[in-house]
Amino acid sequence: MLGDRPILAKRLPTEPVFPTRSQSVVEISNVARAKPRPLQASLDGMEPSAPMRNVPVHAAWSAPVDPLHALADWRAAGLDGVGINHQITRTYEAYGTRLQARLDPDFDPLNPTASRANANWFALASHPSAAAGDVIEVARDMRDIFAAKTAGKPGDVLREYAAAGEALIQAIREVDLKAFVDPRLLAISSERAIRLLEAAPGRGVREKLESFSATLENLCAEGNQAIFADIAASGATYQRFLVDHPGLTPERFLAAFRLPGSTPKAGALYTRALADVHAGRLPTQVEALLPAPFTGLDAVVVAFTLYEQARLTPDLATKNALIVMGNALILVREQRDLGGPVMNPGRILEGEVDRPSLMKLITPTIRISAGGDAWRFSEYARDNLPKHGKDPLVPRSTEYNWADLQTRLDAIWDFSRHIDAPENRGKIWNLPSGKAIEVS
Repeated sequence: MLGDRPILAKRLPTEPVFPTRSQSVVEISNVARAKPRPLQASLDGMEPSAPMRNVPVHAAWSAPVDPLHALADWRAAGLDGVGINHQITRTYEAYGTRLQARLDPDFDPLNPTASRANANWFALASHPSAAAGDVIEVARDMRDIFAAKTAGKPGDVLREYAAAGEALIQAIREVDLKAFVDPRLLAISSERAIRLLEAAPGRGVREKLESFSATLENLCAEGNQAIFADIAASGATYQRFLVDHPGLTPERFLAAFRLPGSTPKAGALYTRALADVHAGRLPTQVEALLPAPFTGLDAVVVAFTLYEQARLTPDLATKNALIVMGNALILVREQRDLGGPVMNPGRILEGEVDRPSLMKLITPTIRISAGGDAWRFSEYARDNLPKHGKDPLVPRSTEYNWADLQTRLDAIWDFSRHIDAPENRGKIWNLPSGKAIEVS
């Protein structure tokens, strides 16, 4: 959603394109040179996955997409950032729905409130992925607004700067219109936007605005695709492993399952995670959740093992704690190792503005919608985060930056708790595409 107007139907193709399911997963470094494959017309036309209800415990959920080859295929098919974002979101929906049916025998995507189990990472990820697509579209809106405001008035630099500033704020407001009801946020954001625009590369205002909007679009598209290429690829490996090795206990799964880059130390991390679960703890600091020498890929291996343990756990509270711990471990891999370098590349990239400064500008407007409900960073900051400065007139949301890892992790965990709360049960399964995924 942008503001309070639905745009998803506008930006989603009516026939989502998916590649065939027969390719094998390759290492991430091979994405750029992966040879395009024939495309499959739509998710609805794929072979049905294995039935998930009333099946043996060892039954595996099938992978609808080979993520690494999928990116190459989508690019070869001419999809732009918005189109690729839609495909990623739909893939998360499919993975999340099918995995949830494996974890919870009561889960029914057509009646999700029948399940009281917490949602897995893939299902949760579909909603922030859709939000990233909204921001990509906002970046494009900036250029359209500026063109409309300067039509027939070339060469008037003051008018162009005014139009560019107005285009920036008007487009960014569309991310979360409610946040801009606060006039203090409007004033602070306007000042930050103009400073960024002035520092942007370009010979004139139009080129500077192009640099600004390109940075926003690149940042969201690159982060979305990097996370998908890594974690969805790991998820596909997980699925195929279950098909090839049915009937494993969680302990035997952990001993046998590997991802490229994971280490034998994953076993010790699993022991730590189980101890935290049984003690009722969920570490929120990165160093406590994933201390050295464990790697982000160790975290993903352990997360999948925790899912396997949750599948066999009849006690709902323990099942949910295992799922939440698994989600938290994947989240560290997602945000520290994949999203972090995109938001903080360590330098200003050619043709762009400074990415962390841009993230600070849009942080107060970040919003994730799910099932008609919206989690807002502005409200989260107001109710949960301490003030950094002494000025009571400065909104707390403007004192934080989504580019900061711990800020980002804490906020996403808050969104996860919010959407998994009993009063919101089932909203997570109101999928961004508006289409349920059949699992049986």
